[in-house]
Amino acid sequence: MTVNIISSSAGIKSKHISMVSRCPQDGLYSLLCSQVPPHGATYSYMLDIPVLSQHTGVWYQNIYCAACYGDQHNLSPYNVSVDCTANVTKQMLSPSNEARAA
Repeated sequence: MTVNIISSSAGIKSKHISMVSRCPQDGLYSLLCSQVPPHGATYSYMLDIPVLSQHTGVWYQNIYCAACYGDQHNLSPYNVSVDCTANVTKQMLSPSNEARAA
């Protein structure tokens, strides 16, 4: 099993989570597990949300990594919240407006 160490340290004590970030072999979800959408597919936020298996206690990089191991049932997502103090509209965040928002 390959694990990826995720580190989060923004001026506070570092916390690390080991999680599965690759499938055991090439399969249906291999590219999605490694956060690479298939050719022609649109991006999905589901690629970026780590999940914890309530059955095995294993952290996966995303739901697709869990599916590679047959552990896609009874998952809990990593709770993420984002606070933005800038005056940003939904239109500014759409893919067609990325250059203008930067």
